[in-house]
Amino acid sequence: MPWPIVTLGNKAILTVLIVVICILIIDTSIIKIYYLGSSLSSYYLSLVVFCGISGISIFSQILLLEFVKRKSIEILASRRLHLRAFQVVIALIQYTLGFILIIVIGQMLTSAFYNVFLLIVATCISYGLSSGLMVILAYKLLSWYNSNRNHIVLSYALACIFIGSNAVMTLLYVPFFLFNHPSISIPHPGFSSPFVIGSVLSGILKTGYMITAVASFTSSWIATALLLRHYSRKLGTLKYWFIICLPLVYFLMQFQPLILNLFLLLGQTEPIIFSILYTLIFSLSNPTGGILFGVAFWFIARKLPKESPPREYLIISAI
Repeated sequence: MPWPIVTLGNKAILTVLIVVICILIIDTSIIKIYYLGSSLSSYYLSLVVFCGISGISIFSQILLLEFVKRKSIEILASRRLHLRAFQVVIALIQYTLGFILIIVIGQMLTSAFYNVFLLIVATCISYGLSSGLMVILAYKLLSWYNSNRNHIVLSYALACIFIGSNAVMTLLYVPFFLFNHPSISIPHPGFSSPFVIGSVLSGILKTGYMITAVASFTSSWIATALLLRHYSRKLGTLKYWFIICLPLVYFLMQFQPLILNLFLLLGQTEPIIFSILYTLIFSLSNPTGGILFGVAFWFIARKLPKESPPREYLIISAI
């Protein structure tokens, strides 16, 4: 009898994705407002929340891996693309990351501390995989562009390059930061700053990370806008670009203090409350962009015949 999770359909997986997005937003928000004095007051409550988030994340990862495996049976039969090896490697890496997370949880529950080296290993594995896959995907898309000169293909290739660049910058600065801390750490909700103050290298890494983060989001937005451009005929050009520009404006607004500082007065009168609200509101910017980028593939998939391989692959891409 097959394991029940392999029978999950598209709607069930969509529900899983919504849960994962909510969990990521909660997790990110706790980390970002920690230094503002709004961390969870109870150590045990913090530990319960962390274990809950980790457990849901691990279980959701298993569901998604099984879903992709079931949907990609036909394409895995292609020896030319070597996708079977890719799937095996990715699955092994994801299960390894889950195992590392379980070890960290076990250390916190039994010894009230965890080994920072495990975080370094997890970061290197995770972002190393991400950057490697983006390089391969960018190469494939550029090769495809050379044969058909499709501007949408080129835009997605550039997006992959910038996403991969951002993953590389993350791969550089997170271990750099963690190596500057004790090897054994007491559990706590977050850090006050991901960079070492006063370090020239940390400044370079911070600048590189910010530039590649903005470039990766913007390039992905451009590719999505081009992919969905035919909807402007139904909605009207002005209405289409107004809707499609909202996520980009929302994302870029979090950087406005560097240029405009529109909320300077409010920030001066109620600095703590303003900082918490500002941080929480813009914690949604990346998930919002991710939803837009995924929905683009989902819309295209709906136009294709059911059970057709391209439709299934687009659904996987949307996820």
